[in-house]
Amino acid sequence: LHDQRENERFWNNEYSDVRDSTGGPSLFDSSYTLQLYRNDLRIRTMALNATLDWQISSLYGIKTGLSYQDITYAQDQLLQYTFDRLTNTLQYPDTTITHDIENILDAGFNNLLNTQSWKSTGYVENLLQLSDHLLLNIGGRFDYFDVNKALTLSPRVQLAYQAGEGLTLRGAWGYYFQSPNYRQIA
Repeated sequence: LHDQRENERFWNNEYSDVRDSTGGPSLFDSSYTLQLYRNDLRIRTMALNATLDWQISSLYGIKTGLSYQDITYAQDQLLQYTFDRLTNTLQYPDTTITHDIENILDAGFNNLLNTQSWKSTGYVENLLQLSDHLLLNIGGRFDYFDVNKALTLSPRVQLAYQAGEGLTLRGAWGYYFQSPNYRQIA
């Protein structure tokens, strides 16, 4: 069981005041801006894993494994601006008061995320000792992630050559797929 929590906070406060009282009516323009940002993320993962290795002979072995993950995502975001302005100018001799609160994330963004998904994976590797110094590993992996309902297959090949005491040269090829991240699930 894995429980990951991330919390971000940001706060910005600005104030400006402009006044002019030189011989005429008192003119002023005062503004106060407050910016708040909050991002609370929690990812809980429960995983079950099983592996099985067979050494068929001294030159051939098979490794297998299965995994199941249950993943829960919970995120709460806020990006809010508060703007207050007091104004008295020649154009508007009466004092004008403006108060505005705007949550940027509400404008088409989903700022609450609560979802659950699961993922299953499996792999098999065939280990074949070609000579005293050469090992061939051929395998594959499958992943199924219920969010995008896609089954992916990832083949892999590795060749290892033991060139000397403590020195092994390896060459590998594989095809890899990445599961969607939690924001792509929403």
